[in-house]
Amino acid sequence: MRLKVFNTEQMNQAVFAFRRYEDASLRYTGIDSHPGLTHYGLYDTVVARE
Repeated sequence: MRLKVFNTEQMNQAVFAFRRYEDASLRYTGIDSHPGLTHYGLYDTVVARE
């Protein structure tokens, strides 16, 4: 991150989108991979789940 090789805004968006779709597909199959999860860890930041 310190070298600024990746665009952090785009990386955060990509990680967030992946986590959202991953959680949705797991819920569809009946799996709750992280019960009680309130925050998502992204590329270089953390955001509230709701």
